[in-house]
Amino acid sequence: MFRDACRKVREAIYGVLCVSHLEDIKTADSGSGFMIAPGVIATVAHALHINGDIGEPLHQTFEVIRTPDIGDDMQFAHIIAEDLDRDLALLRVETPHDYRYLRLVKSIAPIGSKCGFQGFPLSSVEFREEGINLTLVERFQGAYISAYMTETDNNRDLKWYETDQLMYSGSSGCPGFLNDGRVFGMQSNTLTTEEAGDESKRLAIARQVPSTEILAFARANGISI
Repeated sequence: MFRDACRKVREAIYGVLCVSHLEDIKTADSGSGFMIAPGVIATVAHALHINGDIGEPLHQTFEVIRTPDIGDDMQFAHIIAEDLDRDLALLRVETPHDYRYLRLVKSIAPIGSKCGFQGFPLSSVEFREEGINLTLVERFQGAYISAYMTETDNNRDLKWYETDQLMYSGSSGCPGFLNDGRVFGMQSNTLTTEEAGDESKRLAIARQVPSTEILAFARANGISI
Protein backbone atom coordinates (compact mmCIF):
# COMPACT_ATOMS: atom_id res chain seq x y z
CA MET A 1 0.00 0.00 0.00
CA PHE A 2 2.86 2.39 0.79
CA ARG A 3 5.38 1.13 -1.74
CA ASP A 4 4.95 4.08 -4.12
CA ALA A 5 4.82 6.60 -1.27
CA CYS A 6 8.07 5.24 0.16
CA ARG A 7 9.84 5.69 -3.16
CA LYS A 8 8.61 9.26 -3.28
CA VAL A 9 9.35 10.43 0.25
CA ARG A 10 12.84 8.89 0.49
CA GLU A 11 14.05 11.47 -2.02
CA ALA A 12 13.68 14.17 0.66
CA ILE A 13 14.50 12.29 3.89
CA TYR A 14 17.83 13.05 5.57
CA GLY A 15 20.07 11.47 8.15
CA VAL A 16 21.31 14.06 10.65
CA LEU A 17 24.69 13.85 12.42
CA CYS A 18 25.35 16.11 15.42
CA VAL A 19 28.90 16.41 16.83
CA SER A 20 30.60 18.25 19.70
CA HIS A 21 34.18 18.42 20.98
CA LEU A 22 34.11 19.15 24.71
CA GLU A 23 37.72 19.61 25.85
CA ASP A 24 39.21 16.14 25.28
CA ILE A 25 35.86 14.42 24.84
CA LYS A 26 34.08 13.89 21.53
CA THR A 27 30.36 13.21 21.54
CA ALA A 28 27.89 12.63 18.74
CA ASP A 29 24.22 11.87 18.20
CA SER A 30 22.14 11.13 15.11
CA GLY A 31 18.55 11.40 13.96
CA SER A 32 16.27 11.85 10.98
CA GLY A 33 14.79 14.86 9.23
CA PHE A 34 13.08 15.80 5.99
CA MET A 35 13.17 18.72 3.61
CA ILE A 36 10.04 20.91 3.74
CA ALA A 37 11.25 23.72 1.43
CA PRO A 38 14.37 24.12 -0.75
CA GLY A 39 17.34 23.84 1.60
CA VAL A 40 15.21 23.66 4.79
CA ILE A 41 15.05 20.47 6.88
CA ALA A 42 12.58 19.84 9.70
CA THR A 43 13.70 17.66 12.59
CA VAL A 44 13.13 17.26 16.32
CA ALA A 45 14.81 19.78 18.63
CA HIS A 46 15.97 17.23 21.18
CA ALA A 47 18.10 15.37 18.62
CA LEU A 48 20.25 18.48 18.13
CA HIS A 49 21.27 18.59 21.79
CA ILE A 50 24.00 16.57 23.46
CA ASN A 51 22.77 13.10 24.44
CA GLY A 52 19.42 13.92 22.80
CA ASP A 53 18.48 15.93 25.90
CA ILE A 54 17.02 19.43 25.51
CA GLY A 55 18.40 20.22 28.96
CA GLU A 56 21.92 19.85 27.55
CA PRO A 57 23.71 22.35 25.22
CA LEU A 58 23.27 22.27 21.48
CA HIS A 59 25.81 20.28 19.54
CA GLN A 60 28.53 22.32 17.86
CA THR A 61 28.24 21.07 14.27
CA PHE A 62 25.52 19.47 12.16
CA GLU A 63 25.81 17.43 8.98
CA VAL A 64 23.09 15.89 6.84
CA ILE A 65 22.79 13.41 4.02
CA ARG A 66 19.86 12.56 1.78
CA THR A 67 18.71 8.95 1.70
CA PRO A 68 19.71 8.23 -1.93
CA ASP A 69 23.14 9.83 -1.30
CA ILE A 70 24.20 7.61 1.60
CA GLY A 71 27.83 6.66 1.02
CA ASP A 72 28.73 10.09 -0.36
CA ASP A 73 30.05 13.04 1.65
CA MET A 74 27.70 14.69 4.11
CA GLN A 75 26.80 18.38 3.93
CA PHE A 76 27.05 20.91 6.73
CA ALA A 77 23.88 22.53 8.02
CA HIS A 78 23.07 25.20 10.59
CA ILE A 79 20.11 25.86 12.84
CA ILE A 80 17.49 28.34 11.66
CA ALA A 81 15.36 28.07 14.81
CA GLU A 82 14.17 25.63 17.46
CA ASP A 83 11.13 25.40 19.72
CA LEU A 84 11.96 23.24 22.73
CA ASP A 85 8.38 23.00 24.01
CA ARG A 86 7.17 21.93 20.58
CA ASP A 87 10.25 19.67 20.05
CA LEU A 88 10.70 21.15 16.60
CA ALA A 89 13.75 22.56 14.84
CA LEU A 90 14.67 23.78 11.37
CA LEU A 91 18.05 23.31 9.71
CA ARG A 92 19.34 25.01 6.58
CA VAL A 93 21.65 23.46 3.99
CA GLU A 94 23.15 26.30 1.97
CA THR A 95 23.81 24.37 -1.24
CA PRO A 96 21.85 21.10 -1.14
CA HIS A 97 22.66 18.46 -3.72
CA ASP A 98 18.94 18.08 -4.37
CA TYR A 99 16.09 20.53 -3.82
CA ARG A 100 13.20 18.07 -3.62
CA TYR A 101 10.97 18.50 -0.58
CA LEU A 102 7.88 16.85 0.89
CA ARG A 103 4.35 18.25 0.80
CA LEU A 104 2.80 18.89 4.20
CA VAL A 105 -0.87 18.25 4.98
CA LYS A 106 -2.44 21.66 5.65
CA SER A 107 -5.39 20.39 7.68
CA ILE A 108 -5.97 17.77 10.38
CA ALA A 109 -5.66 14.23 9.08
CA PRO A 110 -8.67 12.03 9.95
CA ILE A 111 -8.50 9.61 12.85
CA GLY A 112 -8.28 6.08 11.51
CA SER A 113 -6.03 7.02 8.59
CA LYS A 114 -3.40 4.46 7.71
CA CYS A 115 0.05 6.05 7.84
CA GLY A 116 3.70 5.22 7.36
CA PHE A 117 6.99 6.45 8.82
CA GLN A 118 10.38 6.37 7.17
CA GLY A 119 13.85 7.40 8.22
CA PHE A 120 16.78 6.13 10.24
CA PRO A 121 15.79 4.64 13.59
CA LEU A 122 18.36 2.40 15.28
CA SER A 123 21.21 4.39 13.72
CA SER A 124 24.61 4.42 15.43
CA VAL A 125 27.68 6.65 15.62
CA GLU A 126 31.22 5.49 16.37
CA PHE A 127 34.49 7.40 16.70
CA ARG A 128 37.32 5.60 14.94
CA GLU A 129 40.92 6.52 14.21
CA GLU A 130 40.00 7.38 10.63
CA GLY A 131 37.02 9.53 11.70
CA ILE A 132 33.36 9.26 12.59
CA ASN A 133 31.44 6.22 11.38
CA LEU A 134 27.69 6.86 11.03
CA THR A 135 25.56 3.82 10.29
CA LEU A 136 22.22 4.66 8.68
CA VAL A 137 19.72 1.97 7.71
CA GLU A 138 16.54 3.18 6.02
CA ARG A 139 13.47 1.70 7.72
CA PHE A 140 9.71 1.89 7.17
CA GLN A 141 7.09 1.47 9.90
CA GLY A 142 3.29 1.40 9.61
CA ALA A 143 0.50 2.50 11.95
CA TYR A 144 -2.93 4.13 12.16
CA ILE A 145 -3.70 7.62 13.43
CA SER A 146 -5.54 6.97 16.67
CA ALA A 147 -5.99 10.49 18.13
CA TYR A 148 -5.44 14.20 17.70
CA MET A 149 -5.21 15.93 21.05
CA THR A 150 -4.08 19.00 22.98
CA GLU A 151 -1.67 18.99 25.92
CA THR A 152 -0.90 22.04 28.06
CA ASP A 153 2.81 22.41 28.83
CA ASN A 154 4.59 25.53 30.12
CA ASN A 155 1.30 27.40 29.73
CA ARG A 156 1.15 26.51 26.02
CA ASP A 157 -1.44 24.40 24.26
CA LEU A 158 0.50 21.87 22.21
CA LYS A 159 -1.18 19.75 19.55
CA TRP A 160 -0.16 16.13 19.03
CA TYR A 161 -1.11 13.17 16.91
CA GLU A 162 -1.07 9.75 18.48
CA THR A 163 -0.59 6.54 16.54
CA ASP A 164 -1.36 3.01 17.66
CA GLN A 165 2.08 1.47 17.18
CA LEU A 166 5.26 2.19 19.09
CA MET A 167 8.13 3.30 16.86
CA TYR A 168 11.60 1.76 16.82
CA SER A 169 14.10 3.39 19.16
CA GLY A 170 15.66 6.46 17.53
CA SER A 171 12.67 7.18 15.27
CA SER A 172 12.54 10.84 16.28
CA GLY A 173 12.47 13.13 13.23
CA CYS A 174 11.00 10.53 10.88
CA PRO A 175 8.19 11.97 8.73
CA GLY A 176 4.78 10.38 9.10
CA PHE A 177 2.93 10.28 5.79
CA LEU A 178 -0.33 9.18 4.22
CA ASN A 179 -0.50 6.77 1.30
CA ASP A 180 -0.26 9.66 -1.19
CA GLY A 181 3.10 10.71 0.28
CA ARG A 182 1.88 13.88 2.03
CA VAL A 183 3.36 14.41 5.49
CA PHE A 184 0.84 14.70 8.34
CA GLY A 185 3.38 14.80 11.19
CA MET A 186 6.86 14.09 12.53
CA GLN A 187 7.69 11.42 15.10
CA SER A 188 8.71 13.06 18.39
CA ASN A 189 8.31 10.81 21.44
CA THR A 190 6.51 7.88 22.99
CA LEU A 191 4.43 7.34 26.11
CA THR A 192 4.86 3.95 27.74
CA THR A 193 3.94 2.44 31.09
CA GLU A 194 3.78 -1.10 32.34
CA GLU A 195 1.32 -1.59 35.16
CA ALA A 196 1.57 -5.20 36.20
CA GLY A 197 -1.77 -6.88 36.55
CA ASP A 198 -3.82 -3.98 35.19
CA GLU A 199 -4.13 -3.96 31.41
CA SER A 200 -6.32 -0.83 31.54
CA LYS A 201 -3.34 1.24 32.75
CA ARG A 202 -0.84 0.11 30.14
CA LEU A 203 0.24 2.66 27.52
CA ALA A 204 2.08 2.18 24.26
CA ILE A 205 1.60 5.40 22.30
CA ALA A 206 3.77 7.13 19.70
CA ARG A 207 3.28 10.89 19.32
CA GLN A 208 3.89 13.16 16.35
CA VAL A 209 4.23 16.92 15.85
CA PRO A 210 1.39 17.84 13.42
CA SER A 211 2.25 19.14 9.96
CA THR A 212 0.10 22.21 10.68
CA GLU A 213 2.48 23.09 13.54
CA ILE A 214 5.52 22.57 11.32
CA LEU A 215 4.00 24.85 8.67
CA ALA A 216 3.24 27.59 11.21
CA PHE A 217 6.73 27.42 12.72
CA ALA A 218 8.41 27.56 9.31
CA ARG A 219 6.37 30.56 8.22
CA ALA A 220 7.02 32.33 11.53
CA ASN A 221 10.74 32.00 10.76
CA GLY A 222 10.53 33.43 7.27
CA ILE A 223 10.32 30.20 5.29
CA SER A 224 8.11 30.44 2.22
CA ILE A 225 6.06 27.28 2.27
